[in-house]
Amino acid sequence: MQKKVPRHRPLHARDVTATTALYQKWLEYLSFKEKEESAIDF
Repeated sequence: MQKKVPRHRPLHARDVTATTALYQKWLEYLSFKEKEESAIDF
């Protein structure tokens, strides 16, 4: 056990940015799907 692992690892700004980007892409995908489905309904 040479590695010292902190109990609460602080989130790096890079991780937060990546997570936010993924979340935004997911939201865009959901809204895009909704638009497609509503377009198909017409």
